[in-house]
Amino acid sequence: MTKLGDSQTLKPACIMAEMRKDRTPSGKNKYYWSWREEKKKRQEAEGELSILKGLETNRVKEAQDRSGQLQDELDRVKKENNKLYNDIAQLKQDSES
Repeated sequence: MTKLGDSQTLKPACIMAEMRKDRTPSGKNKYYWSWREEKKKRQEAEGELSILKGLETNRVKEAQDRSGQLQDELDRVKKENNKLYNDIAQLKQDSES
């Protein structure tokens, strides 16, 4: 059994010193390089997301333009249909009198 003061007694580690080790650029520290790689991957993912948002925005604008064109065409056809309906009603009225 180890007594206090023996050379085998465990010394408490300084937590801040251990955390600093993770941030130092030494070849032995894998955590530092992992952090850098994660940062690089995050930046690449953010860039790709930005590109995708731009593409999606363009798609939405194109769809809105197409929708507007189709609505205009529908309005034109409805107007023409209404005119033809009125022409038929007028012809029926003229033939009856």
